[in-house]
Amino acid sequence: GKLTSLLPNLSPDLADQVTLSPEDPTVITGQSIRFTTDVADEYGNIIEGVTVEFSAEQTAGTIDQDGVFMASNQPGLFENAITATYESLSTSTNVTIEPGEPARIVLAPIELTIAAGQSQTYAAEVFDVTGALISDLAVMWSADPELGVITGDGVLTVNAVVGNFAEGVVATVGEINQSALGSSH
Repeated sequence: GKLTSLLPNLSPDLADQVTLSPEDPTVITGQSIRFTTDVADEYGNIIEGVTVEFSAEQTAGTIDQDGVFMASNQPGLFENAITATYESLSTSTNVTIEPGEPARIVLAPIELTIAAGQSQTYAAEVFDVTGALISDLAVMWSADPELGVITGDGVLTVNAVVGNFAEGVVATVGEINQSALGSSH
């Protein structure tokens, strides 16, 4: 008999699976990452020369047909954000988008007129260069000592001194800061 007829068929045959790499990556807002795919038969043999279609969840970002994904400026976990499809086969992966380095602070209120002895709570929002909100950052608060005292939570208590203070309150995150005008009367 022929021994060769007992050997499995090792030549790539019909596509059985699509794989997508990297799996579950983390990308910084506005940055890109390249995905690659493999199409294999039921034995795991790679099938060369096939074209895989890429698609991305719109809120996560965009992907071209070379697999280059450009992350949106919306941080978060996007489930099944990237899909690779070959014929009737497809596979997906999650993408986590994280904000970049702090680039801008927005203070509220930006201008304040307050009576001596009164208190005001300030809020600071920190954004990266793409405009993505960065949450859970420690903001360092400072106040012009003539205007008053500010706590680590951004609560300003105004002294009895009357006047205008161009940089009455300053919020700082890393190397960036934003000041607000304070006036007491």
